[in-house]
Amino acid sequence: MRKSLYIFFVLVVGWLMTVGLTCEKRNVEVPVLNSAATPIEVNTSNNGYSEDGVYDAYDDVDQIREDNDFLEILSVHLESLTFKVVENSSAANTKISGWIQVSESSDGPFKNVIEINDLDLASVLNVEQKPDLNAEGVAEIDAALSPLIGGISKLASKKIYFRIEGTASPAPPPNVHFKIEVKVYLTVVGVVEVDVPA
Repeated sequence: MRKSLYIFFVLVVGWLMTVGLTCEKRNVEVPVLNSAATPIEVNTSNNGYSEDGVYDAYDDVDQIREDNDFLEILSVHLESLTFKVVENSSAANTKISGWIQVSESSDGPFKNVIEINDLDLASVLNVEQKPDLNAEGVAEIDAALSPLIGGISKLASKKIYFRIEGTASPAPPPNVHFKIEVKVYLTVVGVVEVDVPA
């Protein structure tokens, strides 16, 4: 009895698939969260420092588009921004204060995005920092990302420049020497083509 019910069920499903269902192509919006890190190294014999790093937003967004078969990108915006001290060979108990800044251009002007206050380098080594973000810096990043919205043909080279600037205590010697990674989290919304039942 069970075998005949199973065969009947398979036949009905097969019939429905052949006569009752057709598919059509539709465009669907898909959001994707992605992250990428930009390293910046400070190595100075002064207590003041200013060093830059470059985030290639075009390569990041284009890779997301390719990985997800996006036909078009509807929006790209900053979801969050973090940083992490990944190397440190400064003197024991070295603390830094200053800003992480951002600009659309290597020539600036740079806008403040993350404030750093008396950060003990050794105590936060390899611990991701998730600070509050300055609205002016966030607006600068979103403005820099806006040219990446549109069809594939509209994607254009776009780099975003980060700068870490501030002072360290105690002052050298030895050198103030550390490396941080600024991590950009983006939400990219794209259009994909899918088959849906008509």
